Amino acid sequence: MIKVVVLLRRHAHWTREQFHRWWLDEHVPYVTILPGLRKYRVCLVTGSTSHPGREPWDGIAELYFDDRAALDAAWSSPVGQTALAHSRESHSDRLALITEEHELIGLKSTSSSARTEATMTPESVLRRAPLVLDQRAREQYFEDGYLTVPGYVGAAWLARLRAVVAAKIEESRGLSASDDQFDLAPDHTADKPNIRRLRKAIDRHPDLWAFAVDGSVVDLIADLLGPDLRFHSSKLNFKWSAGGDAVRWHQDIQAWPHTNFAVLTFGVYLEDTESAQGPLTAIPGSHRGPIFDQFDTDGRWTGALTARDTATLPADKAVELGGPAGTVVLLHCRVVHGSAVNNSPRMRPLLLNVYSAADALAISPAPAPTSKTGVLVRGVEPTHVHMEPYPARLPPRWDQVGYRSIFAAQATAYAE
Repeated sequence: MIKVVVLLRRHAHWTREQFHRWWLDEHVPYVTILPGLRKYRVCLVTGSTSHPGREPWDGIAELYFDDRAALDAAWSSPVGQTALAHSRESHSDRLALITEEHELIGLKSTSSSARTEATMTPESVLRRAPLVLDQRAREQYFEDGYLTVPGYVGAAWLARLRAVVAAKIEESRGLSASDDQFDLAPDHTADKPNIRRLRKAIDRHPDLWAFAVDGSVVDLIADLLGPDLRFHSSKLNFKWSAGGDAVRWHQDIQAWPHTNFAVLTFGVYLEDTESAQGPLTAIPGSHRGPIFDQFDTDGRWTGALTARDTATLPADKAVELGGPAGTVVLLHCRVVHGSAVNNSPRMRPLLLNVYSAADALAISPAPAPTSKTGVLVRGVEPTHVHMEPYPARLPPRWDQVGYRSIFAAQATAYAE
């Protein structure tokens, strides 16, 4: 572990109080998201025993990293360059020293009040400096329960992901029934494949996991969940051409409840998706409403709202979340959403990965756990869990009863 000590002097036209407020209110959020930063402390100068009234510095920052390589990587990263640029705007001089700390006398504390990490509530997330999104887009996500980022994923990644889709379609031709990897539609044949879902997607091809942890992906999610992220699950929905299944109104959190609601689904369209392809559709603000029951009257899981609850929805307010290939859709775990039948001659492949803030832990088995479920994909492990009441029925024990897909659950429930 190495410690960097940074001394800053304010501009001459600023009072010390103005400088201190800038540091705590504006600059700190830029620093706390540095990759590899283990600890951060700010010491604000209030006086001096050797230079009273003419203190040469106005504040001291202490930053801890595992080693010099981690330090250099942090400052050379886009986040580090942004933090440095923000600092230069508001100080007249800066001295940075790399030190080796020797603690000779220290205070011991066992009190929970010693905790410094922030619980990742929407308010605390929005106080942090954004990495990718502008502030209004972040606020819109928390207002609506979803956010669309048109064309966010570039051509190189789209080509790699489309290649996986093509390979999986060919692989499916050898199957006549669903298995642990493929959820197949009833009319699937070797000559005319019809895949509903690639289950546990990140385990099916290395490029899918590489994409899931790519910096452009996890930094975007960090703008909405905070700097420390955990991976939960993954699937690739195909929504086949000329009749690909509709998905009824539902919420995601009931299938995989967590200790809090800082959980979202990151979806990326691999092809242009318009109304005819049956894009994701959501009801704005529904994430602030009730968590609906998704069981039938016999207590069987349906993965969909009941007819009674559906009738209460402001369906006339529903918004289609389409866009060109590479468009990303981010869905809050409580937002009510669904999608229509794909009536077009084109397939609508949609890769969906679920992430949570690191302090949001799953409280039931995942429906389709992957080899990476629960793995930290950005930041550091928290020391505490964030608990919010979960006022809804727990899902079935998926590890005991099994799970295929939402398509299968809804088709079975509504066929009877």
